[in-house]
Amino acid sequence: MVLGAAGFVGSAVLRELARHPIRLRAVSRRHTPAHDARADIEVVAADLTRPGQMAAAVAGADVVIHSWPTSRAPPPGASPTATPSPNASTSA
Repeated sequence: MVLGAAGFVGSAVLRELARHPIRLRAVSRRHTPAHDARADIEVVAADLTRPGQMAAAVAGADVVIHSWPTSRAPPPGASPTATPSPNASTSA
């Protein structure tokens, strides 16, 4: 599963993975017609800032590749002064 599959990095990752005989799921906020051309790619619309959508999008995935851009801006509805939990994980 590739999060951010419609973006520059995500679409490149998806193209490379599509060369292999594996099941793929492309997840992005916006619909990309290029994904429709491949019957072997499951296309899912979901927004990273909406936990309910993401829970459904990742359900059943064995591997998740996160190529969605991150931001230091707080999520919608969060306090602009909110700080991450000291127990929160970070990614490289």
